[in-house]
Amino acid sequence: MPPNDMYYLAYRERYEALLKQAAQQRFVRASKLQQTSNAGIAAIHWIGLQMVKWGCILQQRSTTTPCCSQATS
Repeated sequence: MPPNDMYYLAYRERYEALLKQAAQQRFVRASKLQQTSNAGIAAIHWIGLQMVKWGCILQQRSTTTPCCSQATS
């Protein structure tokens, strides 16, 4: 094999290895983003529930009608 062919093969192998590494890094980044997104949604959901419960408590103190029976369960 001439030297140019050997350099080309080495270059090609390195290029394929870099492509594989980049694909793995994209996958890791995407999975971390998904985990962060799910955690953010869970936090927003929890905050929303707490605000509804707090509002029901305040409304029950000011009126005699029951409020938000589902929020207290």
